[in-house]
Amino acid sequence: MKDFLQPIINKQVAILYCLTLVIVASLFTFAMRDYSPVMTMTNTTFALNTAYQPSSIKNAFIVCGGSITSTLSLSGGQSGTVLVQTSPDNITYTTIGTMTNNNTGTLTVGLNTSQAQSSAISFMLPRNYYFKLVSSGTSTITSLAGQQILF
Repeated sequence: MKDFLQPIINKQVAILYCLTLVIVASLFTFAMRDYSPVMTMTNTTFALNTAYQPSSIKNAFIVCGGSITSTLSLSGGQSGTVLVQTSPDNITYTTIGTMTNNNTGTLTVGLNTSQAQSSAISFMLPRNYYFKLVSSGTSTITSLAGQQILF
């Protein structure tokens, strides 16, 4: 009778062994997720008119800034705008913030005036979303340092 049950016992042991391996592998994978850092912070500079996807698995808190310098001269003035836009698919974007500097009009005297303005904007971004800083206008627009915090 023992010889008759041996193949059945071997199959049961093999099945239990396989299930144990699956459970251990699952627990190991789950444990590795728990030991990853909860938040990560990166200092960076975001280029203008470039799409960024901070993370496909974590939400993000983004802080970014820009500097807009507008000049007023005899020939006229300048204006500049930076739009902060987000997208779930990197195709359709929604504007969530604006930074603007206008120095418009004309001068009657031969001196030029420049007006510089730096602004910062912060926003939350869901995982797998994209954002970009879109510049427009005749002013000199530069992107300043920023931070992204993934959590």
